[in-house]
Amino acid sequence: MNIKFRMPRLGNKLKGQSMLKEMTMTFIATTISIVLTFGSASVVEKNQKEKNRRQTVMMVIHDIENNIEQLKAWKGGEENHINLAHYVMNHIDQMDSIPLDTQKEVLYYLQEKESGNGVYFDESTEKLFQENQSLWSSLDDNMQIIEQVQLFFNARHLQLDYINHSPFWEYPISKQERLTFLCEGSKDGYPLNIKQILKEKLNNPRIQFYLQYSPYRQDSYNQVVDEWQKVADRLKFMIGITDEELASYIKAHQQLGKIATKKELIGEWVRVDSMGGYVHYLYDADGTFTYRVKSEYVNSIYSGKIIGVSSFGGTWKFKGDTLVKTDDPNSYGYCMDASKIRYSELKRDSIFSDKKVTQDQQNNIMRDSVNSFIQEIKRRYEDDKKWFKQGHVDKYILRIDDSGNKIEVTYYDSESTSPTIYYIKKKILQ
Repeated sequence: MNIKFRMPRLGNKLKGQSMLKEMTMTFIATTISIVLTFGSASVVEKNQKEKNRRQTVMMVIHDIENNIEQLKAWKGGEENHINLAHYVMNHIDQMDSIPLDTQKEVLYYLQEKESGNGVYFDESTEKLFQENQSLWSSLDDNMQIIEQVQLFFNARHLQLDYINHSPFWEYPISKQERLTFLCEGSKDGYPLNIKQILKEKLNNPRIQFYLQYSPYRQDSYNQVVDEWQKVADRLKFMIGITDEELASYIKAHQQLGKIATKKELIGEWVRVDSMGGYVHYLYDADGTFTYRVKSEYVNSIYSGKIIGVSSFGGTWKFKGDTLVKTDDPNSYGYCMDASKIRYSELKRDSIFSDKKVTQDQQNNIMRDSVNSFIQEIKRRYEDDKKWFKQGHVDKYILRIDDSGNKIEVTYYDSESTSPTIYYIKKKILQ
């Protein structure tokens, strides 16, 4: 609002009544200006506070729905593993016909994990909510909102405590027992005599107790999902948040940078891991791509590394803001280099306690072990080759930073409940 102040005219001699009138008008104008200034600031502050409050509630709702998806994933994993366990139990006398991957999955299902029951939730949103209580002052419906949010946080703590300490969730094979298995001989982190171990364990009363209560664990997950979904829906209803508004909030707060374009993607990119491996990406302007993956393999039976390199290609295009990559089934290839392997005296002495074994015999045995490991790696590559023969199609969301040299890649796997996110950087030509 544009307010013009009427000031006394200099050089004119005002009479008492005129001067009083001029002063009164000036005072009124000044007062109106102050009221409008502070009133407008108050309105802006209130609107901003309401916006912050809505965003905080949306942050909590998003946290609840993420936890719900986590529970659904745990329930799905429980359901899949119990089906595998029942399959193995029903074919206990035909263990040789059961795929090794199935045997490994069942043993993994029964074993205590590295972090005990391994159940936890990210509590960062809860901490942020507790630290921003100032957003909730002088609003009529705040108590109901706070009560609902606290109801969820308290229920989550109770559920975690129950799962992590209930005997119905306690893994029947302890970490110590698992270590005993591995000390008797292991391959890829699993005991060599896995068939014998499964035969013995699946008839154990403690194991059968755990298997028997699998439906109970699944039902518990379902009940918690229902209760937490009610809390999320109630919060949406109380503050008037639509699903579309929530989706926009999530998209705005999860995605960094800007959507990458075809022109920005063309070129060479790399992703390096902590183990010395890397993935090299080449996107050509003609819509073709080539990936080269280097992996380094170490093992207790030798010193040094086995270097494996695989490569494959195909075509790529953008569909809207999504990168669609189609693999060429005939492009897959791999090679291995075992020339850097060295056999240490320490490892030979730790394996061969029998002094009657000659040095040449030790070397031959070690080489046989290494060759066996190499064959295992080749088998993995051949499995990958079969997978590529299916002509796989993948979809990615790419977001690029302001420099144009780093990309955040979000990959949506149809078999996973949450996307995989990783980062690649532009290869700088020397």
